[in-house]
This record gives sequence, structure tokens and C-alpha cells, in this order.
Amino acid sequence: MTQFTPCRNCAAKLGPQKGFYFVKYKGTQQKGVVECECHKQFVQRELLQYKAAASNIWPQAFDYNIDTDYVGTKSIKEIQRLKKYVYEFSNYKNVMVYIHGPNGTQKSTLAHWIGANVLHQGYSVKYLLMQSLLMTISGFEKDEVRQQEKQAEIEKLKSVDLLIVDEAWNTSAVTLYKSGYQLPFLTQFLKERFEVARKGIVFISNVSPESIAKIFENPLQNLIARSVVRTTLKLEDNYMQTRTDFNPNSLFDEE
Repeated sequence: MTQFTPCRNCAAKLGPQKGFYFVKYKGTQQKGVVECECHKQFVQRELLQYKAAASNIWPQAFDYNIDTDYVGTKSIKEIQRLKKYVYEFSNYKNVMVYIHGPNGTQKSTLAHWIGANVLHQGYSVKYLLMQSLLMTISGFEKDEVRQQEKQAEIEKLKSVDLLIVDEAWNTSAVTLYKSGYQLPFLTQFLKERFEVARKGIVFISNVSPESIAKIFENPLQNLIARSVVRTTLKLEDNYMQTRTDFNPNSLFDEE
């Protein structure tokens, strides 16, 4: 846990411990203890960091400012749509969102920004790679205790307010058996979460929704395609290509 350091104003006040100070009740000789605002903010920040770690969200995502840190102008309209989804999550918490684009288009960074902001609003979040999702939901454990633990983990993934699945539908990052053994598990899980429990999902992918059927079975293609007709965001701003102040050779150039 990060050590609390009070602000200058609070540090000058006497109290039983850092973050708390004594006050005298007006008209009496009695004293009380009040928590300073900087300590309240510190506790809230620490709680969010704890939730972020449990949710697999980057801690630094809380410091990301989409208005100043997002690089590029090609996908500004899509970024505006994404901001509306995140800032008004209470209205869109049952929605499936599909974010896709080539490598380097800041997709994963935005995924963690989404998770951090939704956590900040008091909702539960889980970020994971599709390969991890497949490994969790498919197959059975021989050990009964482990099977119970696995089922409990699956139920958490079904019930969390927002599930963010990165590297979705990307065969270079997802191992699929030739038999297609895992696909029925994935189809069932997504239907139970999205159509039955009405819980939101954000997919992050290099693959467009229309291309899913080339790799995965048609029921999955149909489920995703019909669910993201109006909520697909295509990102085109490549971070490295857009940053004019970044020189990839600078580490090796002589001064």
C-alpha cells in the first residue's frame, strides 16, 4: 500500500495520526477528530488501485487523459462515440461494443482506460485476453475442488458489470483446436452473459466483425454481428506513425 503524505494544509494541523486532525466544537470545550479531504481522496485512490489490480486493469490507466493522451486525428469521431459510451455507462451497461483496428492503434490502452473509468463509477470490471477466457470456460477439471473453483470463476465472469476481452478472434493470439472443441463453450458463455444476464461486453480485436466467420463458427459470427451493428468502432491512428516527436532510431544515434 502507498504511504499517505498529507498536503501542506493538513500537515500543519494537529491530530491523532496523518490524515486526521482535531477540531473544537463551537461553544464547548469538547474536541473531535475530522478526516482531511486529501486523506479521503487518498483512500479512494488506493481502493480504486486495489480494484484495478483485481480487474487486471493497468493502474496508470487512471492517469490517462483521452483528450490529451490519445494520439491522432483519423478516428476522432470514433473516440467521441467511445467517450459517450464510457461517460454514460449507466445508459449503455447492457451493450456490446466492438473496437477493432491494426496493431498500434492504441486499442489496448483505450481498453484499460474504459475499465478504469467504469471502475471509478462504481461498477465491477474484468479485463482479460480471449485465450484466457477460452481456457477458463472450456473443459472440465478432474479434481472436484478445482472444478468448483473454475465454475465460481466462470460465474464471476458472467456477472461482472463489464467484461473486456482483448485480442479477440485473433488466431495469432488464440489457440483453437482443429475439432472446434472450445467454440460451443464460448458460444454458450457469451449468450448467457449478454442475452440472458444482459451484461455488457467490450471486444478489442485486430479483426473486423465481418471477418469472424472466416475463423470461428457462424453462430458466433451471427451473435457478434447482430449485437454490434451500431456499436462498432474502427481505429486508424497508429501511435508510432502519428507521434512526430518519436524517433525509433534515437536510442542508437550518436549525439
